[in-house]
Amino acid sequence: MIWKKLTIDTSVEAVDLISEFLSEHSVEGVMIEDNVPLSEDDLKSMFVDIPLIEGENDGTAKVSCFVDDSFDIDGLKADIAAELIRLKEFINVGSAEITVGETSDDSTWQNNWKQYFKPFRLYDNIVILPTWEEFDDIRPDDIVVSIESVMAFGTGTHETTKLCIGQLKKYLKPGQSVFDIGSGSGILSIISVYLGAGYVHGMDIDPDAVKASFENAEANG
Repeated sequence: MIWKKLTIDTSVEAVDLISEFLSEHSVEGVMIEDNVPLSEDDLKSMFVDIPLIEGENDGTAKVSCFVDDSFDIDGLKADIAAELIRLKEFINVGSAEITVGETSDDSTWQNNWKQYFKPFRLYDNIVILPTWEEFDDIRPDDIVVSIESVMAFGTGTHETTKLCIGQLKKYLKPGQSVFDIGSGSGILSIISVYLGAGYVHGMDIDPDAVKASFENAEANG
């Protein structure tokens, strides 16, 4: 699927109204860039696994969205421009410049992501191994989980996935059944099989997740 990025240069004051306008026009998600300092409560409520880079808060912001090629991008751009003119009567909308660029497809995202996903070890004897990487420290009793597709949640790096894997190691008994609801990449289902589950059934409503699960299951034989 081809995606285009539409970006609106605006003000912090106008971010919420512009985001709501995009939502009303069937845009499913937005990305907001600003330099508004985060409060201590904000930091406590967030899961942040990369350093936060903060600059001077000059009141400007960018609101971006990604739309697929089924969208009338010119029509959406015209509607946004008209809305910014209307909002300008009440609030500061900044420069109100609208740009369209960064056309990409799903395969571009997947290939770019691969460079950051490296092999790693969990709980002493579980190795998560991307199929495009090599790992020299394989031990005789290791469970090696091959990951072919990362187009769905579940690489083993997130704390929730690690916690679930730890609980499977602790409580799963040979022959037991496992139902993996919201299976994502299928990593928990695959590890359950390696740990001796007699029957595993994974399910997800995301077509990309279902596809990723089958690809990862095949990569693990």
